[in-house]
Amino acid sequence: MPEKFPTFNVEQEKFKQLEKLREDAHTQIEREVAERIKNNPRPTEEELLVGAFHEMIEPHVRDATFGMYKKGYSTESSGFGGENSEYQQIDGYFEIDAQTKEKLEAIGAKILKGEDIELPGFGDDYTFIRFSPQEADLNKIKEKWDKIVSLLPEKNKPVLPSTSGGSEDFRKTFAPERIDIERQAIEIQLASGNFSPEAEEDMQKRLEKIKLIESVLTNKPLPLETVQKILDEEKINEWPDEEAIVEHIKNKPEEAILEVEKYREDIEKAGDDPDAIIAEYKKFKDFDKLEVIPLNKLPYWEKIISYLGEDRAYDLSNLNVVLIEDEKYWKAFFGTNPSKSSFDINTIILKKDIFSDKDISDEQLSWLVHEIGHIKVYDMLEDNLKNYENIFRESGEYINTSMESVAFQAQFDFLKSVGKSKEECVDFIKEYLNESYGEDTELTEKDKKAKERDLGYLVNYVNNIF
Repeated sequence: MPEKFPTFNVEQEKFKQLEKLREDAHTQIEREVAERIKNNPRPTEEELLVGAFHEMIEPHVRDATFGMYKKGYSTESSGFGGENSEYQQIDGYFEIDAQTKEKLEAIGAKILKGEDIELPGFGDDYTFIRFSPQEADLNKIKEKWDKIVSLLPEKNKPVLPSTSGGSEDFRKTFAPERIDIERQAIEIQLASGNFSPEAEEDMQKRLEKIKLIESVLTNKPLPLETVQKILDEEKINEWPDEEAIVEHIKNKPEEAILEVEKYREDIEKAGDDPDAIIAEYKKFKDFDKLEVIPLNKLPYWEKIISYLGEDRAYDLSNLNVVLIEDEKYWKAFFGTNPSKSSFDINTIILKKDIFSDKDISDEQLSWLVHEIGHIKVYDMLEDNLKNYENIFRESGEYINTSMESVAFQAQFDFLKSVGKSKEECVDFIKEYLNESYGEDTELTEKDKKAKERDLGYLVNYVNNIF
């Protein structure tokens, strides 16, 4: 009987080789992406549109992907496809005209729509360019892609940034401040008119939200109309629990000590003793004189609801706030104001002797409304909070900023709602500045000018309300 030999399947062997090429390509991607993040983690404008570092794209299709963007074709994915990596594909939100389609098909490429490949969820504005390599050779595959892109005509319209989940995650990770890319994508999509009324309504809502975030990121004072829109925004984040808040408060002394060490030379140049300051902070290392309660358990919550309205108040009702009863601790970490909030954690910190009193004055209660304004800004900024914190701190400004324009105008609007006059609000401002700066007779000329400047900013906010 003749000896039997296994049948050699050419196609199966090619698939194996293609799969090996894909594995090698992704090994290269992992290595190059790690190097890129280590050495230069800032995306270029082109990479922001594509939604990936150049190194994140399969090597043989990098030039094609970025080349298509330069010509006005928005892509969503590219490279090896199929169960066995048997075909190459670039797909995205672009159209191929009949003449170009004929040219591409003449060199072995297929131009497909979702319905052609049993993916009916993709609309008519979504296109797949696909071909099957004749050989498992990356250089030849790359040549084919480069030829395909060379046949594509330039499009004379703005390119749609990639909107895939991976692209959005990329921008949030490596350029969270570039929310303008998402705005650009939505504006182009709305202009196309290819969406249902319901989808367009959702996109319009998101567009308005992005514009609010961008207005805050300017760090310029906002008009009252914008402030009201921010207060109207629905909560998107979970409020921190009691354990996280307690840890935050207990870490304050250690954080303050590290800050003193960081600026030791500056403190010494100013004539102060860093070691003495550190010694004071160490006294509060085991601080525990605090109470964490939901906002709606404060004895004057109904008054806050009366001002905010049921819808606004609902989102805030279970926000945990901190009551601090140690005067020395308060002065050491929070200064003269009776209330604080923090970029680091979405909570409000209050002096217990003032804010546990059900008969609290309207002026003192207005500081809680002020902090609610901060919390609404923190929550609304989404992934841009850290970016805004840097913008805010680097500006060297306090009152004349977008965040404080929200907080102070909400505060003065509350005072107006409980019957306070414009003159009473101005008197309240002056008292606040005297506590913050000191009386004029005690101040240097420089501090007098700063105090007068801040008074002007605050009076402008009052004028916006009245």
